[in-house]
Order: sequence, then C-alpha cells, then structure tokens
Amino acid sequence: GGVHPDRADLILVAPSTANTIGKAAWAIDDTPVTTLLTTAIGAGIPIIIAPAMHASMYEHPIVLENIRKLESIGVEVLMPRMEEGKAKIPGTEEIVQSVVNKLTVERDYEGMKVVVTGGPCREYLDGFRYISNPSSGKMGVAIAEAALSRGAEVTLVFGPGTAVPPSGAKVVKVETTEEMLDAVVESLKDGDKDVAILSAAAADYKPADRKMVKTPSGIEHWTVDLRPLPKIIEQVKKVDPDVFLVGFKAEYDITEKELLRRATKRMGEADMDMIVANDVSKDQVGFGTDTNEVFIIDRGGEVTHVPLSSKREVADKLLTKVKEKMTG
Repeated sequence: GGVHPDRADLILVAPSTANTIGKAAWAIDDTPVTTLLTTAIGAGIPIIIAPAMHASMYEHPIVLENIRKLESIGVEVLMPRMEEGKAKIPGTEEIVQSVVNKLTVERDYEGMKVVVTGGPCREYLDGFRYISNPSSGKMGVAIAEAALSRGAEVTLVFGPGTAVPPSGAKVVKVETTEEMLDAVVESLKDGDKDVAILSAAAADYKPADRKMVKTPSGIEHWTVDLRPLPKIIEQVKKVDPDVFLVGFKAEYDITEKELLRRATKRMGEADMDMIVANDVSKDQVGFGTDTNEVFIIDRGGEVTHVPLSSKREVADKLLTKVKEKMTG
C-alpha cells in the first residue's frame, strides 16, 4: 500500500465493519487492514470499501459522518443492501463492477475546466432567520468528484450544504442566491470553461425587505412579502455563449410524462444543452439522500433514464452523456 514499484493498483475492503471504517477515517492504524488503508490513502492508491453491519450501526450519525469523511478524500464506499435489519455487503457483481470501473476509469476530461454548483441557498427574513430548502449538496459534490477523477479542473460554487466538498476542487463558498450568481458569473467571465453543471437548489424568492433585527416571537401573524430572484442558469450563456450548459429540474409528485415535458420546456427557456430532471417526492430520490433517480434530456430530445443509483453513479453517467454530446 505504500510508495514503491510493486504497490497495489487498488485496495478493496469487503466486507468492512463500522470499526474499520471509523479507524480508516481517523487514520488509526492498529490492525493490518487499517495500516494498509492508512498507507494506501497517503500514497494515493484507489480504495473501495464495502460496508457490512447491523442497520442500526450503519445509520449511526458518527458512522455516516465517517463514511462521508472517507468519501471526501476520494475513497469509494459502496451502498450496502438493507435487508432483514442489516446493512448487508453489496452483491458480488456490484463489487466486481465497481473495481472494474475504478481501474478502467477514463481520463476523458483531461485538460477540461468544469464549473459545478451545489447545495442550498439561504434568504434572510430578519437578522438571523432565513428560508431555504433541504438540499445537502451531495449531488453537486458527487459531480465534482466524478469530474476530478476523470481529469477535469473543477470549480465548485457551494452553498451551505452538509456534504463535504472534494479537496481537489477550487471551492467557492456562498450563502445566498445572489452570491451564487455572482460567483458563477465570475468563474465564467474569462470564457475558458468547457462545461457548467448547475445542480444547486438556489432559492427562487427572497424577502422584499430584510430588517436587521430579531422579529419578536410573540406576534400572532408575520406576513412576509417575497420577491422573485434572478435565475442563475439564465445568465450563464449571456456570460459565456460557448460553455456546455447542464441544468437540473426538481419536481414534486407528477407523472413521468409531465416531468419530461416541464424539463424540456425549461431547457429551451434557459438555452441549456442538457437538463437533468427528477421527482423528489419519490423515496430515496433527491434532497438529502445518497441516491437519486433521474432523466437526462438533451437538446435533440434524447432521454436517458438513470434508475435509482448512488449519486456518484448518476454523476458519472451524466458526465459520460455530456462528453458524448460535446464530441459527437
């Protein structure tokens, strides 16, 4: 696992206990496995971990935090199968495919510059109260990670999400929609970016008048006048007409046909090259989850359905479609 001519090409830990995951996340190397992982991480060797434990252990917030910590430094942690009250090790085929994918990943974005937005935005009502949405930023982080692994130079404009941005990206942290708009414009103004993928859940409205006070908690009614905010995605092509623009469209509890219709309409309105649509009313889809189910639609009307998958898998499939359209 160290730096030497005969080092491994990849480290697979299958199955992996919560104990091993925790020690790896905190660089504790008191067993042969954790020592191997510590040296492999330091040497930049690709690592895949396949968790297996009781469901209650997997759902422990510190265990989940340790998994996110490992993912933030490039370790791939596979989703377990939740069956019979246990987080069972993923199937053999899935593990083998993950190994194959990791060892054969194309550096097809080498030399390309990609801008990604992720996370929610906040719009303040008074001195410290705000309106927002439950976006974690996991989708944006997954796209940034996937682009980095394929050789891209990545700028991640990131709202106050809970996901951990990858260390290899240039991260621009923002809070409000207008701050995100300014950061996106700034990143695109030189005209040297190849792709812009706007996955952030930016706010659509903000209060017309924010007073820098604490609104009293005892009042019976509080009426807030909301005004529309500028749409970030509508400004992209005005700044850089040549960038390949991908947007996201989240809807709630509508038919597949209507989802595709609304997404296609929005793609045309904002001059996008591609749009990713999902219905966040579905279980394990969208905000705050580790998985997503999406439809990728391009300008020519081609629709690619990505069934429920990890957000990293969705990100990789999206980047593959983008590259196909750019080079086709």
